[in-house]
Amino acid sequence: MEYETLLWGGAPPLAPASAGRRRSATPPSGDTPQRPVITPFCNILALMIPLLLLSCDQSDILYRIEVTPKPRDPVIAGSPGEVLDYNGRLYVSNGRIHVFENQRWTPLPGQPAGTRVQAITATTGFLYARIGTSPDISGDKIYRYNGAWDELPLPESGGLSAIHGAGDTLFISTTDSKSYYLTDTAGAFTEIPGPPGSSLIGAAAYMGGDYYLSIMDEGVYAGPSPANLSRMAGNDLDTLINFALDAAAPALYGITANSTIAEITGPAGVTLHSPSIPGSPTGAIAVFKGALLVGRRYTGSYTYGYVEVKLSDFSVYEDLPESVSPEAWAGYSESLGRRVINHLFVTAEGEIFASTQLKGLWVCRKNGEVWEWGIEDRGN
Repeated sequence: MEYETLLWGGAPPLAPASAGRRRSATPPSGDTPQRPVITPFCNILALMIPLLLLSCDQSDILYRIEVTPKPRDPVIAGSPGEVLDYNGRLYVSNGRIHVFENQRWTPLPGQPAGTRVQAITATTGFLYARIGTSPDISGDKIYRYNGAWDELPLPESGGLSAIHGAGDTLFISTTDSKSYYLTDTAGAFTEIPGPPGSSLIGAAAYMGGDYYLSIMDEGVYAGPSPANLSRMAGNDLDTLINFALDAAAPALYGITANSTIAEITGPAGVTLHSPSIPGSPTGAIAVFKGALLVGRRYTGSYTYGYVEVKLSDFSVYEDLPESVSPEAWAGYSESLGRRVINHLFVTAEGEIFASTQLKGLWVCRKNGEVWEWGIEDRGN
């Protein structure tokens, strides 16, 4: 949307002090030239004219400001969590859960009342929500949804630290450095055996019949079931802070805090890449049109947004990414490019959602023949 540029005008310049004086070219002989007489009324009028003109000019500007359209607020405000696809519909949370249907975001009906949604995730069978019920995480609970909400019994352990959905299994970590899993058909959580179960889970994914878990200070573990996981070869890397699945390849990509990218095509091993990503990754990562979108942060700068890493050679696009048009890039660099992105999600139709820090949910969608970034306002 284009907004009118308002120019503050001023009153026209006053006439010179001598304007309006009438004087003979040659005064009569022996007479002293007569000076014009300006009455007090004329003095007052001369002072009021520019004020009246300026007042009219400002009134017009104030009217134009009043009728100029204001930018719409994001329908998902604050710092949203990740957008996810469950059962063919999109969901996102920002303290409450919202669902996208009929081309609009609306609050999901029937969610637990009087509580705050800390995070959501999904498996093939359920949507899961981590619900905060107290000022600290000690009172957090987990509910699952498949048309109705049910509270899950939690292990007798520390408070919840994280929840991750992968395949048909929910993974959780607790503050006493233990990890558990719950399949869609099970009624209770089971502790993950061995080293993977004695530390925190940083990310979880399911690909080609295998589960992949990023374990704090341990690397990536993979296996056909949560009870049968082995540490993958080529695992000399920091804990991954997120996974992105390229279902078409298929391949799994992970990003670390020091910008190392892990490429996984199966449980046999991990291939590491070190692209020169400016700034530090936020953990936001998604696959889009042959590139890896990576959210980044600069300390002490307003340059945030994301960069694109080519999956063909893992080099970074320096200027214009191939995934957007020049018009879209110009709009992005002055808007979303100045926002911190915490999560990225690409839909099957190619729309990109960006969950920002404190600036709400943004979306890149096609406007005619041009892809454009903007605040997500479908629902306002």
